[in-house]
Amino acid sequence: GFGSSFADGTVTIVPKVPWGWSISFQRHRVWELGIDLAEINAGAGNLVHFGLRVSSPAEGFTTHYPGDYLGDFSEMKVVRLANHVPYLIDTQASLGLTQNPLEVTQAIQTPDNALPLVAHKKTAARVYVYNRRSTFAQPVRVYLYGRKGDVELPGSPLAQHFFVPSALNPDRANLQHSANFAIPESWAEGGNVTFTAVLRTALGGESESAVYTIPFVNKEVPTIWTIPVNTGTASSPVLISDDQMALQEEFMRRVYPLADIHFVRKPWTAIGTTTVADTISVLRDYHSDAVLAWIFGVIFTGHSPFDLPTQVYGFCPSGGGISDPTWCFGSGHGFVARGYIGTSRELTMAHEINHNLDLDAAGAGTWGRHTPEGCDAAGPDPAWPYSDDDIQDVGFDPWASPDDPARRKVMHGDWPDFMSYCESGAFPTKWISPYRWNALFNRFATTATPFGIRDSRNAALIQQIENSVYYISGSLFPDGTGKLDPVVVQPGIPSGAGQEGPHSVRVLNSLGTTLASVNFPITFTGPEGDSLSRFEFLFQIPTQKGATEIVLTNGKAVLDRIVMSKAPPVVEMLSPNGGESWKGKQQVQWKLSDPDGDLLWTSLFYSPDDGASWVPLANRIKGDRLIIDFSVLPGGSAARMRAVVTDGFRTVSDDSDAPFKVARNAPVVTILNPLQEAVLPAGHPIPFAAEANDPEDQFITETPYIWFLQGQPFGLEPRFEATLPVGDYEVSVMVEDSDGMVGVAETVFKVRESIAILRIKRLSDGRVELSWPLNQPGILQSSSSPNGPFGILKVVPVV
Repeated sequence: GFGSSFADGTVTIVPKVPWGWSISFQRHRVWELGIDLAEINAGAGNLVHFGLRVSSPAEGFTTHYPGDYLGDFSEMKVVRLANHVPYLIDTQASLGLTQNPLEVTQAIQTPDNALPLVAHKKTAARVYVYNRRSTFAQPVRVYLYGRKGDVELPGSPLAQHFFVPSALNPDRANLQHSANFAIPESWAEGGNVTFTAVLRTALGGESESAVYTIPFVNKEVPTIWTIPVNTGTASSPVLISDDQMALQEEFMRRVYPLADIHFVRKPWTAIGTTTVADTISVLRDYHSDAVLAWIFGVIFTGHSPFDLPTQVYGFCPSGGGISDPTWCFGSGHGFVARGYIGTSRELTMAHEINHNLDLDAAGAGTWGRHTPEGCDAAGPDPAWPYSDDDIQDVGFDPWASPDDPARRKVMHGDWPDFMSYCESGAFPTKWISPYRWNALFNRFATTATPFGIRDSRNAALIQQIENSVYYISGSLFPDGTGKLDPVVVQPGIPSGAGQEGPHSVRVLNSLGTTLASVNFPITFTGPEGDSLSRFEFLFQIPTQKGATEIVLTNGKAVLDRIVMSKAPPVVEMLSPNGGESWKGKQQVQWKLSDPDGDLLWTSLFYSPDDGASWVPLANRIKGDRLIIDFSVLPGGSAARMRAVVTDGFRTVSDDSDAPFKVARNAPVVTILNPLQEAVLPAGHPIPFAAEANDPEDQFITETPYIWFLQGQPFGLEPRFEATLPVGDYEVSVMVEDSDGMVGVAETVFKVRESIAILRIKRLSDGRVELSWPLNQPGILQSSSSPNGPFGILKVVPVV
């Protein structure tokens, strides 16, 4: 094949002025050869002779390396194979593959591989070997073959030297009881893969498993907008750290049955300052405005201007988590959630969004609820198939290092499911059960292409757009009262028929006749079992000819009403109104008047491309000006501003008279792994991961992610793995957007010897000294027999 790398100088980076860089690749040949030494009857310590012949009919050449070795064997290259460390081999040992010897997993799996797998998701395979009639571990060679049809996959067979512990039945919860393989990305690209495991013993015995056919299914890649919630002020923000957001995103990627999730980070200014308690209400308004902005773009261009988010999640700087599921609150909900670090810790976002993804609006919800027996978690799932809140089967994290003392790779069956309130007492705090894996797998769409986006969903929504609907929202309170928010009339997507319930919103004419209505039930208990101070609703009802008022009712009782005024308000956009060149923070100003003297509310929208797409900026502004930070918005040479104004019923709008210019902005780069100040084990691959969000390009995936380690070029992909020696490291990553602007992120981390490496030294006085790296406390287990029983002694390091 062809390839280039930093290591041999065939990739060079040249900085450009004033920003950016150019990357130069020199094309060169790369050969990878694999030789099965058993097939040529070669063993440890032997001399091996080889030569290479390359022939290409297309280019008409044949060459040999070295020289003409076919005519003179003395010209062949000679390699001496290393001597192996002598192993104690028990000739009485009975070694073989177990009855179910192969497990292919991405987070959780059953012994019979009954759980479906996702294409392009990091995957591991575990091969189980039994060791009978021996009291100590035995060396074997394990091979894993992969094929698609009759074609052997690249790198097949994977091979591993493995010591089989003395165990009649290997324990799936013990990482050392299986030969563990990282499945190459090319094997999990979609479609059926056939796996075969082969075992070869030190004494020449061989056994082969049955053929396992494992399908890898392409699933949609959902988009989730995340917003750090500012509970401080504009001048002194109180925000969650980037590392905390990255940790939540990374673990949601690990446990959800998806190849990836596009997390698009929005600035806190998208929703302004708020409180933790009001975050859900603010996020609902923001999501509603985002859909309206999307509709503006559809009406202008005839197609979807951007992918609507599956969810909008607010990262709070304190508190637990809250969601907004339809099975709790009815239709019109299910799109927003917020949280900091709840009982699910690093899986808090995964927990809250799981609540919302169960779209059982007409029922009571099942897998979107908590697990039963979940440490007092409220409202348990009536369909939960297990007797407790545990994951039941063995969880496996393909990303984790087996020697990382702070992060488990294997989760026992008694680990709590992440929809429980119980905690494992280790890291990760919780994991995913087979039941939840299946539910989420079925929730997300299967696609024909890798990393497919549900274009059909956008197309279906476009067909539902009405040119004019009432946006009717409000609140109901435990004391029986209720209040309507100011109504806005704009294009929208009607909410549907609603549900059975005593409460309703009704559109009436001057005679009091109902022209349209939506009924709904209410609750003052949230999905976490918490008491709510108010119940919020939001419906979109097509506008009705002859309508004069909108009322909120409970049975026959009218709780609140909004009556249409005699005359509409008047709005005029003053600044920007065309010709300006803006960047950074600027004041947007508009002129308001109302013949009836009504109180007016304004919503602001911004378009960087003359109306083809829109961004919501703020809503329900009581005033005629607002400071906007354009450094976090997409720039453009034909920008427009739109003010949508309501007097509570009648709605008007005005745009900038002519385009103005907004400076384009660099991408925002986030390093997801390694985290800041992380301590990682030496001798094992370290996952490096970053993502870049750009105001103009949104989620950047096609351009190179250029990594630097200690100032030297290190990698070109958003995600890769590398093994590093012990040391202190600085790593940075640069990403260039389509405008040639560069975003940079940096982090520092340490690599240390693993705590799993135990050094033993016999002292002159007969005592034995045990030592291990990292200066961490540990637990020493000792026994006079390889199979125990083990005594446990807590040990504290001496510095």
